[in-house]
Amino acid sequence: PSDIPKFRLLSLWGAIRAGLGAAGLVLPPATKSGEEETVKDFITRHLGREVFEKMIDPFVSGVYAGDPSRLSMGSAFKKIKALEDLGITRGIVEGAIIRLRQRKREAPPPDPELPEYKGGALGSFRRGLGMLPNAVKDRLGTDRVLLSHAVDSIEYSKEEEFPYTVTLVHAGSPVTVKAKHVALTTPARATASILRGLVSDSVLDRVAEVYYPEVVSVTLAYPNEAFKTPLKGFGNLIPRTMKVRTLGTIWSSVLFPGRCPENETLLLSYIGGARDVAIKDISDDEVANQVHADISKILLKDGAMEQYPPKVIGVRRWERAIPQYNVGHEGVIKDLLQGCEQYPGLHIGGNYRSGVAFGDCVLWGVETAKEIVSGN
Repeated sequence: PSDIPKFRLLSLWGAIRAGLGAAGLVLPPATKSGEEETVKDFITRHLGREVFEKMIDPFVSGVYAGDPSRLSMGSAFKKIKALEDLGITRGIVEGAIIRLRQRKREAPPPDPELPEYKGGALGSFRRGLGMLPNAVKDRLGTDRVLLSHAVDSIEYSKEEEFPYTVTLVHAGSPVTVKAKHVALTTPARATASILRGLVSDSVLDRVAEVYYPEVVSVTLAYPNEAFKTPLKGFGNLIPRTMKVRTLGTIWSSVLFPGRCPENETLLLSYIGGARDVAIKDISDDEVANQVHADISKILLKDGAMEQYPPKVIGVRRWERAIPQYNVGHEGVIKDLLQGCEQYPGLHIGGNYRSGVAFGDCVLWGVETAKEIVSGN
């Protein structure tokens, strides 16, 4: 809040336009009743073009690596979309105030077994996210947690006590598991392959077509003296109007001390996505050089691009990175879930269904585990 008087991201007219929309002076959507509205259309209608281009567009690039002119507001940001219908006006600020009051009334008491933490704080595992499944394996044992097993098929027979027969493949040999419940959190294309024979091919063909653009993660390290000012915060997202190819950068060593020597700063950048499909055609060295050039423009001192070449810690390609909740995605998921209703105990998850954020996937797992334990 103390930064508001110095906030200069928007022009005077852009700020006035956003304020009018926030106050509830919003036109109804141009789409027909029942049709999906894109993220670009929704935000522009509510808060204006400047807010979309300078604030929301880079956010969408950072979260989805997607195209906001194709992403469905109701699917990709359903909680924000729902705010429009909560108040007397269509303003999302009024809706947010109402929702905050509702959440405060509905909030359960804190779990005494969990550590206290500051709301909005970020955390990670010291040696990466792989620590979590490995800790589960160590706690439950390798007879209950099978790692490096590929799912080949699932069969269902409702007459049996354990109606699901899951065939896995490990080191070239089949492994069979009988179960009352099966929770699938595989990517969309893999889910479609696994469910062949249970759900109609027409539905599964559409699931298999869910679009995942390629994204490349690039980790670079720079000496601290290369930066214009010392970094403090989470990172930076880059509006597409700046004509900078990198989508955004996480200031890793600022967030998580100990990730690199004290005299260096570690940066994790992402490049590619739905609006840069040509990223697949350039080499890893070219990708790293592009990210270095982009970081030099935004974060480094003048002349630092040549003076401070970075240490290239890693370049990793995610050929199918993030599922795109484009217009029509909601219908695909609805048809998939309807096709699975005839199989009690079959739970469909994955980030193409529950949300792309890590927290959304964890929440789906917690809620689904409760359903399984309760026998629902």
